[in-house]
Amino acid sequence: MGSHQQKNQAGHTQRPPLLLMHGTSQDPQHRPIQRLEDSEECQATTQMRTPLSESIPLVTDLRSNGATYDQIAKRLGVSRQRAHQIYNTGIKREQIKSAWYYGLSTRNISLITSMDIHSKSELVKALTSQKIPPGGGLPNFGVKSYHDLCTWAGVKIIVLRK
Repeated sequence: MGSHQQKNQAGHTQRPPLLLMHGTSQDPQHRPIQRLEDSEECQATTQMRTPLSESIPLVTDLRSNGATYDQIAKRLGVSRQRAHQIYNTGIKREQIKSAWYYGLSTRNISLITSMDIHSKSELVKALTSQKIPPGGGLPNFGVKSYHDLCTWAGVKIIVLRK
């Protein structure tokens, strides 16, 4: 940890606020003007940000009506690149929502992909036949993941007795 960093009450490393500076580091008048967080530009940017969940439908609608990324960017007060990123994020989210495994954890998606399972019915069969064992037993797959998978698939959870 650098000498300029501190730990907060939770024990996380915390950096000091960014400062706007006069001159250069060789300049004897090198001194802070104001904290960046206090600057009007920073406050205005923070107050104007629209949540992504609100930006995506707006950007998607504007694009479908023929608006360019430049036009969208000006309307949202962001860069053209950011407007494009928001649009692409919307497309990716729609693709994820349309996938049959939508709602599963990344760990469980990795498991079913590695087991070559391609539908909910195949998953139900793998769970009921115990191809996916109730006590875990597979790499990175434990009891909690099993319970989550069964709940999502609507399969009765098998409890193993010791």
